[in-house]
Amino acid sequence: MLPSADLFIWIRQTTLVQIIGVEGVVLSTIVTLLFIAFPREGGVLLRHVFRVGYGAFVARFLCYTPVTILACFAAYHICELLPEVGLAVFLIKGVVSAAVAGVIFAVLSLPPPEFRGAILFCRKALQRVTKK
Repeated sequence: MLPSADLFIWIRQTTLVQIIGVEGVVLSTIVTLLFIAFPREGGVLLRHVFRVGYGAFVARFLCYTPVTILACFAAYHICELLPEVGLAVFLIKGVVSAAVAGVIFAVLSLPPPEFRGAILFCRKALQRVTKK
């Protein structure tokens, strides 16, 4: 994470923990990650690895956010249909939620250029590893 984001988290946590308690720590971390760390780090990654401008990154970020929320919402409600007893059901809920969210996200947002670029990047990395 970026040093500026760490400093911002620390300042917000110390302020919010005095105002609303432990929930302030969680809230400040989420706000900082969503609005400072992720956009900056994602923009740097896209600019230097995938050669995509920051404006395109922000536009895609704004498109992916509702898709991600929808996928999580659907996975949550599907998992509510399963019984709540036992470790096996807990593990099944984890697999179901990951599968449902992944399928919804893939259907609604893939394949953008970054996805194809990520696949090519992984292939190149695997080729380098297997050659050694």
